[in-house]
Amino acid sequence: DTQVLGSCVAPELNMAQPSTEEVERVVLTLYREPAHATEANRWLIALQETQAAWEIAHALLQSTHQEVQFFGANMLLQKVKTDLRQLPQETRTQLCDSLLGVLRGWSDGQALRVLCVVLAHLTLSGTSEPTAVLSHATFLSWGAAPALEFLTVWPEEIANCTLNQDRRDQARVDLQKALPIVAGLVQQLYGAHEDARVRAKCFRCLRSWTGLGLSLVALSQSPLYRAALDGLAAPGFLSQEATELFSAALDVQSHPPEAGRETVVRELTQRVIALRPLYSQALATNSEDYCVSLSKFTAALAQSEVDLVARGEPDSLQLVEFLLEMAAHPNKAASECALDFFATLQTVPVAARAPVLGAPIFSQLLQVIATRCAPYPANFVDWESSEHDEDDFKAHRRHLKEVLLDVCCILRTDTLTVLLGLLQQQNAAQPWQASESILFCLASIASDLVSAQDPATQQAVTTCMTGIMTQYVLGDGLPAHPLVLAQRLKLVESWAKLLVLNPALMQPTLSLVVPSLGDSRTSDVGSATFLAICRVGHQQLSSGELLGTLVTTVGVQLEHMTPEHGIGVAQGLSRVLGSAPKSELPTQLAALTGPIAKRLEACEIPAPGGGFTNARQLYRITVELDLLAASLRFLEVPSAAAGQHPVVNVMQTVWPSLEKLFASLSGDVEVMKRVCTLFEAALKSASTSLAPVLPSMVTVMLAAFKGGGGKYTFVLDCTAVLVEVFGRDASLQPSFAQLYTELAGTVLASLGAAGAIEAHPDVVSSFFDMSFRFLMFCPESLVPTPAFPGVTQLSVACLTLRDRDPCRSLYVFLQRLTAVRGSLWESHIGPWIVHAGADVLRGVLFAVADTSPVEQLPRLAAALLSILAAVSPHGATWVHAAVHDPNFPATRLAPADKDRFVAATLRLADNPRRFCALLQDFGKLCRGQADTDVLVAYDV
Repeated sequence: DTQVLGSCVAPELNMAQPSTEEVERVVLTLYREPAHATEANRWLIALQETQAAWEIAHALLQSTHQEVQFFGANMLLQKVKTDLRQLPQETRTQLCDSLLGVLRGWSDGQALRVLCVVLAHLTLSGTSEPTAVLSHATFLSWGAAPALEFLTVWPEEIANCTLNQDRRDQARVDLQKALPIVAGLVQQLYGAHEDARVRAKCFRCLRSWTGLGLSLVALSQSPLYRAALDGLAAPGFLSQEATELFSAALDVQSHPPEAGRETVVRELTQRVIALRPLYSQALATNSEDYCVSLSKFTAALAQSEVDLVARGEPDSLQLVEFLLEMAAHPNKAASECALDFFATLQTVPVAARAPVLGAPIFSQLLQVIATRCAPYPANFVDWESSEHDEDDFKAHRRHLKEVLLDVCCILRTDTLTVLLGLLQQQNAAQPWQASESILFCLASIASDLVSAQDPATQQAVTTCMTGIMTQYVLGDGLPAHPLVLAQRLKLVESWAKLLVLNPALMQPTLSLVVPSLGDSRTSDVGSATFLAICRVGHQQLSSGELLGTLVTTVGVQLEHMTPEHGIGVAQGLSRVLGSAPKSELPTQLAALTGPIAKRLEACEIPAPGGGFTNARQLYRITVELDLLAASLRFLEVPSAAAGQHPVVNVMQTVWPSLEKLFASLSGDVEVMKRVCTLFEAALKSASTSLAPVLPSMVTVMLAAFKGGGGKYTFVLDCTAVLVEVFGRDASLQPSFAQLYTELAGTVLASLGAAGAIEAHPDVVSSFFDMSFRFLMFCPESLVPTPAFPGVTQLSVACLTLRDRDPCRSLYVFLQRLTAVRGSLWESHIGPWIVHAGADVLRGVLFAVADTSPVEQLPRLAAALLSILAAVSPHGATWVHAAVHDPNFPATRLAPADKDRFVAATLRLADNPRRFCALLQDFGKLCRGQADTDVLVAYDV
């Protein structure tokens, strides 16, 4: 084998054509000798590219080794897909006839399906007419296995063949003409074999032809129709294939509907109803496959003719009752198929349905969901020890939520009445799963009912839910199980708005929620619930004694919560404090942030150069910084009447600790990221009141950015916020100019290396976002600086990027820069445009044609329009030069089409909407996503 590999490495080495025996040995090496598999694979790939591969692949089919047969079949398939056009028509016909002979004796094996696919591709490409193949003497002598396999894959491969659209359409027409012959052949095979597997393959074969027009009516006219009906009641795979055949035929719709379709549907409905005892037997014996396949078919039947079902005729009502029974099946696949019908039923107006298919059937459905579909598995302890899958369970519940909203749409407030009745039926003898499931249903419908605008509905909802909350959710009427408690909290989160409608519920609700924050089993859902309460009820929580109690009792638990949960709770308290009276805010904010500041101060931070900080301490530092930032996040209030803004007090309190961090940990990216997040939160809340600590903040950020080699994007993001807050202060412009110069210098140095721009798109994005803020709020701190020439050069270089975010930031920056007027234009921007405008336009148009993300083309169009307005004397010349550049990406675009585009850009320069459309269409044209006709619309 090694000798073969060594002597036949590649065809370009002028080695003799290998024999079939040699190739067979290499194939066996590929499959059986892992040590030489890579070399063998490389050799075989090279062989496949040769003309000799046609003959060799065909010869390998005669091997006694199945692996070799399979490889030969796959090689032949690849040749047919890629190189069929190289063969003369006569050779193609010979290959087709040869395969017909080869497949005659084939009964099984991996190669069988592949060879059938090869033959399908040959015939679909026009090598042989379908009817000629079906009447070929060799084909008619095939056994059942190859015949059914080929007839099954034949119509399916229309979508997979490498054909132009005209040939594909013709192939479809040709196969449609052959459909009656195929149906007759399948009928013969079905009648000649009593083997259930062969008969099931007959059903599977017919299913593949439904995509070519084998409709339900056409199927009913076939002799196999009765056999398929009988197959519905057969055990195992025969019934599964029968149900899938009918489901596929039901999907074949026409407008107007085929004559006789309703008659067939009625017959199928009666046949399905008759299967109900068999379904019950399968349910009792845990025959899940049968139940799932029958559920899929029954749902497909009802959904395909939902208008007929909605009339409420006796058979239809029995079908719906059967689906209701199927919805309760413990197998989620069977249940969800049945549930989907009730979603489809919602497409029929209630007024057009039989009365029983309104509130009565949906009330029953609600009870099925609450008692049979939604509960946790019996004897459930945890997911690690359960035989059920957690992700499947969660996905099923998401499905149920959608159905419950449909139920609520019909029942409205009666939904609460039904669920309250189920709660009232619970007792100590029943498992906790029942109560938890009902609470889940109540939580799922909250979004639909809690936002009701009708006063009568709102009052009814408030009254009913107040009773449920008081007696069950906030009381002790439910099982004391952790998952029941978690669902109680989720229900409160979903119904948080109810606390505003009925303020009397606030205090008892907090008595339920606050203790959950410190319990590791419930802190995740508890923190989300607390944040939801604060989001909608911050006005109520910020008044009276409740505010102080809340800050004290919740604040002390932050230390013991996981960071993600603690941050959510701190943000909730920040929302509440943002609504607090000005006189109360300083005291309560100090009560919240004081313990955090003390814990930060207590962290062991080594002196500069004093060694490493252990991981536990670093983790603690980042957590406390996160909590501080979250606590300040929503305090966007004016300065206090007396004294400075309370956020400034907090920042001054923690500044000594921050200085220690800067001195020792300025090189730790996670710590500095948290520091900048804290700065951003403080800036957004205190705004210009933060002026006393502004110089210190700038010093820290600049030092951190330089220390990080210009890669700390969070510093640039924080600077953008800082400029937005203070940028209009003329007295700070010199300081901001120095800040921008140093930041830009660091960025330019870090992105100057080859490939650095492409390697750091996040830096590009943050830098141009920040630069845009400078242009918006203090352009005098950017344009006249020494950094300006380097920044403009960087902007042109970055036009080659393909990532969405940096492109967005860059395009917005360029648009804003070229729109600046006045002295800055005359002294800096205008001269730059005159000097570099040709390169800028070239970069922009190259981006349009190739690199710009499609969704960013409107922004790039706005930037280009602004640039053209700025360079109007030279625009036509520069645009023409750019699109006619020898390196322009759209190499196949005709010069005349380029000239049409140039003319259109100048003609539409005063029509931004049309100009944007032109640029997007030109971009598609350059990328091969449109033809030249798209430019016709812009000639006028």
